[in-house]
Amino acid sequence: MRRIKKILISCLALLSLWVSFFTNPTSTYAANKVYTVTASKLNIRSGPSTTAKLIGTVKKGQFLTVVNKHANGWYKIKFKSKTGFISGKYVIAEFTNVKSLDKSLIVDLRYNTTNNFTGKRIYNFSQAILRTSTAKKLAKANSILKKQGYTIKVWDAYRPLSAQQTLWNAYPNSDYVAKPSPKNIRGHQLGATLDITLCTLDGKEVQMQSKFDDFSSRASRSYKRNSVQEKNYQIMDKAMRQAGFVGYSKEWWHYSDKNQKFKPLQVNPANY
Repeated sequence: MRRIKKILISCLALLSLWVSFFTNPTSTYAANKVYTVTASKLNIRSGPSTTAKLIGTVKKGQFLTVVNKHANGWYKIKFKSKTGFISGKYVIAEFTNVKSLDKSLIVDLRYNTTNNFTGKRIYNFSQAILRTSTAKKLAKANSILKKQGYTIKVWDAYRPLSAQQTLWNAYPNSDYVAKPSPKNIRGHQLGATLDITLCTLDGKEVQMQSKFDDFSSRASRSYKRNSVQEKNYQIMDKAMRQAGFVGYSKEWWHYSDKNQKFKPLQVNPANY
């Protein structure tokens, strides 16, 4: 009898949640993303409305962790170990999933597999995320390339500090892997650097001078390429430079946003 009662209570609870979700116009969905305040001063309220009690304010440039987004444009945030609500009009996502800007971008994160130079899986997410402004530049580069019959494949993008530590543990050689340091967040850990190659529109990789993560002289941008490799490299490199990226001399696949003035942030790409 007790078991039947527990089952009935569980069913009623689920039914209540179902009714609430599909009938409440302010239903929410999980976000847990970092946003940046764009207003000079943003009010934080106790509820998702301008009539709700004011519980605090935040300044322009401050980071906020969004817990949920409401359908009425209000965001639930973490605020001083509690929760509050802000208008979504006055914040911008600090990171963006590149596929959300251009679905034709191919994402093949090698460090999410064992198909990389370490032979080990370094992280367990499949989303390629970058700082929002950097992601927009990548979309611009891809737009340029699509007009020429090509698209970009992303091999690596934002890499959390924890993933960098795992990579270092797998291959502790500073000649090839940046030793992680919370005081020196740069490169992939900053979210404005990525590794790419060029593909035809049907997804086939074009011929380049070496494989990804080749540590020989073949990886250098000054390596003497054959005519096909040179053509492919120049097409990709020109589009990336036009969009605002600069290439790393020792790795033809490695590009960084010219703007590296971002505040270090640790986020979970799986939330994007």
